[in-house]
Amino acid sequence: YDSYKPKNKSVWLRFGLDEKKKYIERANFFFEQEDRITVPKTTLSDFEKIKEDCKILLSKDCAFGLFGLVEFLKIQRRVLLKIKEKNGSEDFSYLEISTYVIKVAIFDIDQAYNLIYNWKYKHQYANPDTYYNTGLENNVWEAFKIMDKFDMRIAYREGIYKDKRKEYEWKCKINHVDTRNEKQKRKDTISSAINEADGCIFLIVLLVIAFIICTIFK
Repeated sequence: YDSYKPKNKSVWLRFGLDEKKKYIERANFFFEQEDRITVPKTTLSDFEKIKEDCKILLSKDCAFGLFGLVEFLKIQRRVLLKIKEKNGSEDFSYLEISTYVIKVAIFDIDQAYNLIYNWKYKHQYANPDTYYNTGLENNVWEAFKIMDKFDMRIAYREGIYKDKRKEYEWKCKINHVDTRNEKQKRKDTISSAINEADGCIFLIVLLVIAFIICTIFK
């Protein structure tokens, strides 16, 4: 993991060397736990490249506020689709690798929240000008929209992913990120138009009634 130290070291200076050291320890432990995947020779080179990309991502992305996560997921999805074409959608190694990528992304998101919000709460009250605005929630929700399209092991999707998605959907909403899908947006637009039309009809009826009353008592 140490071979993937970020070239831009200044981003870590904001948080301090102690925070960086603690994060690297967590990242190293994560890889120790998750890298134990056995894959067939036909996909070994693909998986090694994915692991390399994952280590590069986790070397700095959480400190940057997840600015690299969306592009990372787009790239990995293209690689995974090639593996899927070779091995099939039900292949265990394909599902393991795809789930591995999602685990990396979730770890990245968790660590970004841990790092950035801890930093924010330590500093913003002492000096409001130091508030670290990262656009974090926008990046999180864009990432989840892509991850929703990934294949995963059923146990992971049902046991962990869905709960994580709900957790971060709530965090995005309270930070004013629009988490609706296109179907929900269309439904809300139609509902809003109907409500506006109902309001106009009600106003017209009131005007007609007022006109009739004025005519009667004129």
